[in-house]
Amino acid sequence: MKVIGELGQGGFGKVEEVVNESGHRFARKTFVPPKGLPPEMLTQLLRRFEREIGTQKNLEHRNIVQIIDADLSSNPPSYLMPIAVASLADDIAEDHQLGGNQFSAIRDIVLGLEYMHGMDFFHRDLKPQNILRFIDENNDHFYALSDFGLVATNETGITSLTATGMGKGTDHYTAPEMTTNMRQAGVASDIYSLGCIIHDLFGTDERVPFHQINESGPFSALLRGCTRDNPEDRFKSASTVLDVLWTIDQEEVSDRSVEHQRLIDVMSNREEAYPEFWSDVLDVLQSSASFKDKLELCRNMDLQSIVTLCETELVKANAVGEQFGQIIRDRQFSFDFCDVLANRLEAFVINCELTTKAECLLAMLRIGTSHNRWYVEEKFVNHCSPDMDDGLANRMAVEFLRIDKAICDQISHLERSISFDRRNFHPKITKALQRICN
Repeated sequence: MKVIGELGQGGFGKVEEVVNESGHRFARKTFVPPKGLPPEMLTQLLRRFEREIGTQKNLEHRNIVQIIDADLSSNPPSYLMPIAVASLADDIAEDHQLGGNQFSAIRDIVLGLEYMHGMDFFHRDLKPQNILRFIDENNDHFYALSDFGLVATNETGITSLTATGMGKGTDHYTAPEMTTNMRQAGVASDIYSLGCIIHDLFGTDERVPFHQINESGPFSALLRGCTRDNPEDRFKSASTVLDVLWTIDQEEVSDRSVEHQRLIDVMSNREEAYPEFWSDVLDVLQSSASFKDKLELCRNMDLQSIVTLCETELVKANAVGEQFGQIIRDRQFSFDFCDVLANRLEAFVINCELTTKAECLLAMLRIGTSHNRWYVEEKFVNHCSPDMDDGLANRMAVEFLRIDKAICDQISHLERSISFDRRNFHPKITKALQRICN
C-alpha cells in the first residue's frame, strides 16, 4: 500500500488514505496508542483494537462502516475501510441544517444504533466525528457509524484505560454516568450521545457537557428525554427517539378545532393525558371528520403511546390500530417517515387481534412497496414467515384473495426490491398467491 495522506487521528489509531497496486483507494486505520503507557496497559489496548476489528467485521449493515480487510500480524496492526466523502462533523461545520437533510442523517444513525443494540453492542463514543458520509452506487448519500469503543453487555474487563482512547470533543457527547464508571455504558449512553447530535442539528443554545439539555422550543421535550441525568429516565431505544422526532416535523394545521388541538397537544407532550383521551381519539378516527384531521392524529401517534395503549386498553388499541392501518395505507409519505410508520404498525401487529393485525400488515406491505422502502418490506416479510400464526396466515390469505390481482404487483415489487421468494411466505399465503397470480 502506498500512503496518499493522513485523513485523521483519534482514539487509539490514525487514519490514512492509501492506494494499492491496482489503483484502488482505501482508508487505513493503524493502531497508534498514546505514548508513555505501561506494557500491561499497552497489551490491553492492543487486544481492544483487535477486538474492535473482529466485531466490526461481523456487523454487516449499510449504516455501519464496513471493514474490507485487516492485517493483525503486522506491528502495528491495521485495517482497511472505504473512503468517506466527509464526516458528519465536517458537514455540520459547513451547514448545521445539512441542506435540509437532518432527518435523513438521524435516521441513518438510528438504524445503525438499532442494529448494534440488537446484538447487545454499544458504540460508547458516538459523536459527529465518528459518523461518516458515503455515496452508494445510486449516487445517494448516507451516513454510517465508525470508530467504535465497542462494549458487549457481558463484558466486565473494562478499566479506566478506556477513557484514554476518547478523542477531542467527546466531552460534548458523553453521558454523565460514563465519567465515573465506563462499565455503565449501555443503550442509554448512546441515546444521550444521540440527543447531543440532534441538538447540534436543531438546537440553538449552548449545552453544558455531561448534563441534561434544557432548551425551549419544539425540540425541548425530545432533547430532555434523550439526555436526562438518570439513564433510566431516558428514551428506551433509538427508534423511539426517531419516532418522536418525526412528530415534531409536520405541517401545522391552522384550522384545528379546540378539541382536535387538545388531542394534538397531548400527543406532543404539551398537555397531560386524561382518562378519556383514547376514546376521544377513536371518536375522531371513526367519525366523519376530515381525512386531513384523521391523518394528522395518526402522524402524531408516537410508538411509545401506541405500546402503552396496547398494554393498558387492548379493546381501544384494536379499534385504533384498525383505523390507523386504513388511514395511512394509501397515502404518500417521505421515505424516512415510512420507516417510522412501519414501527408503529408493527406495535399493533404484535399486540392486537386478527382484524387489526391483518389491516396493519396490509398497510405495511402497501407503504413498503409503493415507496420502495426495503426496511418496511423486510418487516412485512418477517411477520409473514412460515412461523406465522396459522389463524393470521389464513386471514392474510383471505385478504389477498379479496384484493385479487392488485396484490400481485405489490408482491412482485417486494421480490425484486429485497430479493425475496414468495415461496418463503407462510404456506397459506403462498397458496393464495399461486391461485391469484397464476
